[in-house]
Amino acid sequence: MSQTKTILFLLIGILSTILLAYLFSIYTWNEFEKEVRKIEIIPVDMMTVQDGTFEGYYSVNLIRVRVSVTVVNHIITSIIVLEHHQSNAIQAEAIIDIIIEEQSIEVDAIAGVTYSVQVIKAAIIDALKKGVLTNDES
Repeated sequence: MSQTKTILFLLIGILSTILLAYLFSIYTWNEFEKEVRKIEIIPVDMMTVQDGTFEGYYSVNLIRVRVSVTVVNHIITSIIVLEHHQSNAIQAEAIIDIIIEEQSIEVDAIAGVTYSVQVIKAAIIDALKKGVLTNDES
């Protein structure tokens, strides 16, 4: 009888642990989704961005992106991903070629990696903002 109770308590403990882990993962994922949805993709007026190479960074819980953006004559000529922590990084980074081709951050996301694309765009905007001429520099 005591062996049966021990096994029963062990099973209850294992099931409780699995349930708590599951609930925690759902909570974490929901918080992550909320953070990604809060990202505001507000384009930078390229006519205000000086020539140069600027580094940008953005992080949302599960995804971290660092980029280097080169601008020549108010045109994005290069975007290099310096750091991208996410499982579908290569698929999401395809957005870079589209952004350079369209010369716009306002391009459609790539199915399956929407969240990672949002973080990449936010990092690019962060870099471009660092190149904006201020009134003191113009």
